[in-house]
Amino acid sequence: ACPEFFTLRFGYFADGWGSFEEETYEFGSNYLYTDDFEGATSWAHVSGESNASVGDWILDDPLGTEAQPEDDVTPDPGNQCLFTAQNPDNSLGGGDVDGGLVVARSGAYDLSGHPEARLRLQRWFTNWDPTDGDTGDYYQLKVRENSGSSDVILEEIDHTGSATGWTEVEFRLADYVTVGSGIEFS
Repeated sequence: ACPEFFTLRFGYFADGWGSFEEETYEFGSNYLYTDDFEGATSWAHVSGESNASVGDWILDDPLGTEAQPEDDVTPDPGNQCLFTAQNPDNSLGGGDVDGGLVVARSGAYDLSGHPEARLRLQRWFTNWDPTDGDTGDYYQLKVRENSGSSDVILEEIDHTGSATGWTEVEFRLADYVTVGSGIEFS
């Protein structure tokens, strides 16, 4: 976002009556919500929806390996991201998700009045051996209208794929759900 500001002056006129309002905006600031995971976040591991034996979602500074990033994408001094377990021994299979699935979910976002709202994020998914035939290795990004509605898949990388590296993706939410006051992501 550009650090410059601009002011718009709105005029309202009717039957000899008039009024003016001024609103100040920042150039390029079209974000309703942002989360760089460098501090408090609404995202959390959901143990009730997760059943893996290893790999709970955590918010931390990851220890880098060939399969896991050392650094996130936020500017320095930022270094935290949401990922599935540390790998302190630097082994390729250490700290990854095994024996099931793990779910992280956001809190609810109020997007009422923003029918063109979009989700933009950076993601990293490594499937170390996409040829091993393990159909349990996959990544899904989901959205739901509220905590009582079903999840809708925004993006999926199946067991034959891998996206090792930070990749920016963007989705127009109205293409998937009715945009309203309780939008959640997982």
